[in-house]
Amino acid sequence: MDCITPQLLPRPSSPSQSWSSKLGLVGACLYIAGFALPLQWDMIPLFVLALFSALAAFTRSQARTTAWSSLALLVVVFLSETAVSTLLSVDIGRSTRLGMQLLPAVLLFFLVTEHFDGPQDIRLLYLTFSMLGVVLASRMLWVAWHANGTVYLRVSSLGVPLLVVPNDLTFLALIAPLSLVLLYREPCQATGIVAGLSIFLSLCAAWVFMSRTAVLTTLISLACVTLLTQRRRRLATGLAAILALLFLVLLLNALLFPDAQLVVKGIRNWGTINGRTPLWSTAWTLFLDAPVWGHGPHTFGVFHPQAPWVHNLYLEVLAEQGLLGLAALAVLLAGGFSAAWKLQRAASGDAALFGAGALAGLVGFCSAAVVELSFVRQWVVIILFVQLGTLANLWFINNENEVKP
Repeated sequence: MDCITPQLLPRPSSPSQSWSSKLGLVGACLYIAGFALPLQWDMIPLFVLALFSALAAFTRSQARTTAWSSLALLVVVFLSETAVSTLLSVDIGRSTRLGMQLLPAVLLFFLVTEHFDGPQDIRLLYLTFSMLGVVLASRMLWVAWHANGTVYLRVSSLGVPLLVVPNDLTFLALIAPLSLVLLYREPCQATGIVAGLSIFLSLCAAWVFMSRTAVLTTLISLACVTLLTQRRRRLATGLAAILALLFLVLLLNALLFPDAQLVVKGIRNWGTINGRTPLWSTAWTLFLDAPVWGHGPHTFGVFHPQAPWVHNLYLEVLAEQGLLGLAALAVLLAGGFSAAWKLQRAASGDAALFGAGALAGLVGFCSAAVVELSFVRQWVVIILFVQLGTLANLWFINNENEVKP
């Protein structure tokens, strides 16, 4: 990687547009940074996010074009279907209470889509995620160091509601592609160093806490970014660097955490997937009982108290929100991939680079959803809507710049 930092070219903007962008950026970054705090509830960060969202909307220039892309409309369709399914839920209270985590996710989506000023703000958003990755992964490794062989059971020792079980480290895996594009863009700058450290520490934490989902998702998303951004000569170098990173993590894990061997766990529990098939079977039975609207969002735990989620996002939505819910989710994801692919073909420079990070994160998200993700977990809806908001913003800004003479 060359130690040359490409310069972001700011777009001309009116004072009110500038204030709207700054307020939206600060609100989104403060909320995301708040995940590092040991808060037992989300009210304070949510209040801050709502306040900055209101201020950004109030200071928005009337002359600024609204970024109502097809992707934003698909988000509205998904939210509408979720609302109807909630009203028809077998446990409206549970569906409403757990469904409130959609509120910050939606606010983040519309802040990123409507108020971010293109790549220059997306860069700061990615940097915030990278810094969060450094903090959370460092704290988890610190907990592991003092766990005395009980690493698998000590994730909750962080006191961060975002991370409850080892597979919640998949959140850090989905941050990794955002960090990698920063590293590719600014390899010798402070931003690149923080991004590289975030990737390294996150992969170490996933390996030490023996989360196969997090490790595989990290490797898939990093490889995807490399394939999208590194052409010909650098492609082999980039993929080799990922393998070298994996080897280094293996070596350090063997030396410092000999009791936390993910490979040994994988060999001993190679049939772990069979433990999820009863959950999948239950979800399928629930779908057959209510195939159109489902039983209501987040109600799987009502029928299966021992496991509050299905460990398969698609089956979970099918059981809880029926065919209409799964169709809404599928169309939403398809819209995200469509916007990302068009952006890769039409955009250049930072827009294409940051778009590649969001696209790789979306690929990792859809991969992990097959075996683990659930909308019960707050970080799942937040990272999904941030990825979609990023793609919508970059696509809109790119189209807007092409129209201008």
